[in-house]
Parts: sequence; structure tokens; C-alpha cells
Amino acid sequence: MNGLYIAFLLFVTNTVFAFQTKVIFKNNLSFMADSLKSIDRQNEVFTGGSTDPQIERLILSTVNNTVKLIPPKYLPPLLTINYEQNALFTKTGKAAEQIPLSMVLTFQTPTLNEIRYSDFETKVHPEDLKTNLAHEVGHMLIEWACRAKGVTKPTDKTVLSSHWVSSIYEGVADYISATVNDTTVIGTPGAWYSRDILKFKTLEEAHQRSISTVKLVENGWMQAGLIPSYQTYVDLIAEFKKQASDETVGDGYVEAPWLAGQLWQLNRVYDSKSVFGAILEIAISGKKFTSPELFLNEIKLKLKK
Repeated sequence: MNGLYIAFLLFVTNTVFAFQTKVIFKNNLSFMADSLKSIDRQNEVFTGGSTDPQIERLILSTVNNTVKLIPPKYLPPLLTINYEQNALFTKTGKAAEQIPLSMVLTFQTPTLNEIRYSDFETKVHPEDLKTNLAHEVGHMLIEWACRAKGVTKPTDKTVLSSHWVSSIYEGVADYISATVNDTTVIGTPGAWYSRDILKFKTLEEAHQRSISTVKLVENGWMQAGLIPSYQTYVDLIAEFKKQASDETVGDGYVEAPWLAGQLWQLNRVYDSKSVFGAILEIAISGKKFTSPELFLNEIKLKLKK
């Protein structure tokens, strides 16, 4: 990732075992990219500024609580959390636009051991940061273990590139977040981006959901005023719609909460350590799964042994 780290860069660190978390608050951020969702940014510039003590504490405690799920041998030396609020964004070939950064732009980059966290929606409800960030760190737990075992190649961007489909990848992350935070709702109940992992009793019921994930995001952005106020978000939702029309495996984000809910309920039969242990064992086996149902059945078989 190309970027210029200004001299006044401010970050905080936290150590668990031999593992450290570094939080970078990116203020006065500007960058250029082909898409707002691009991992690679050109001419990235930002300055450090005063940290928000509440946000800082929430980030560090959330990371600490989440990484405790995994054996320390899988932890890397450092995880960087880039906390972003606003940016002057220039899409290649277009004029620059000053924009708030939606939480939809939050994602993890395992090859760099970084999480990019955008806070436009969650800054209204700071507690939301715990469930959304734990979801992203949850992805990292699986990524770190798979990379340590060599089942994910260094060139693979995520486990999605090797042996899991999105419904499993996202469902496991939702399960981890729910387990760490002892809640079945990811996000503030009633918020457009919230997910209730116990909402659907069956996968068929989840499939009957009347609104696609892309439409859910579009409606949320319209409600928040990001659309049509910012051309960047108008362009991005069009990009999402094009990607969705090209998919042949369905909407994984619809199936993910159902899988998370099923795994969560297994915590009541066994315990979270056993359930996560089974998930981790299957992940590092490198076995390919294309269905959340098959994945869940495999988890149950391991827990019964």
C-alpha cells in the first residue's frame, strides 16, 4: 500500500503475550484509488491527531478479548488498526470529493496484518465498534492460523481464495463476534447494518429475505444522506450492483448470520472453546466447503467425537 506517514503520526500500542496492537488514527486523510473499496491507495497522506480515549479503549479491549480465543502460537507480532473517519478521495479520472467514510468500507488485509476501520455509522453508537471490530479480528484469527499452517498461500488475499465461500467466512466471523461480546446482535438493534444471528431458524428462511445485501446498503446510505449527496457513494453502489449481478453463488451475507446463529447455539450444548476449536481445526485442515450446511454438519461431527 502506497502511503506517506506524516511526522505527527499518532498511534497507541497494546501488548498481549508477544502480540501487539497498534492503533493509528488517520486525520486529514487524502488518497487516490480506482475505487473507494480498493486495498491499494495512491498518494495517501494523513496526519495524526488527538485520540478519542473511549474509542481507544474499546479498540484495544475488543482486540484483546478476541485474540484470546486462539492459541498464542498463531498470533503475529503486530496487528495494525487504521481508524478512519473522513477523507478527500480522488477516484481515478474524477474530481476529488471530501467524504465521510462508511463502515461498509471496513475490512481486513491479512497479508499486511492490518484492519481498516471506517466509523461514519458507528460513531453514533460507539458500542457498535465492539461487535463490528470483533468480526474483523475474527477473520484475522482464521487467516493467521491458516497461513501459519500453510493451507493459505502467501499470494492468497484471504481464506476465500483457498477453501471457504463467503457465507462460511462471514458466518464464522459473526459467530466469533457474538461469542466474544456475548450478544446475538452485531451492531445496534434496529440500525440498518445490524445483524441478528438468531433471526432465521432455517437457511431456507434466510433465503426468503425480501431484500438483498446490496439493496440494504443502498437504503442505509440513502437514509444516512450519503446517497445522493456524494457522487463517490453513488458510483460505489453502482459498482456493488454490478458485482452482485456477476455472482453465481448467491448472497453469502444473507446465509452468514444463519450459520453464526447455529454455531452460537452449539455454545449452549458444548462450550465456546470447544466450538471454536472445531472451527479452527477444520479451517487449518484446508478442506474446501461450498455450503454453510455442510460446514455446520462437519462442526457437529467433530464436537460429537
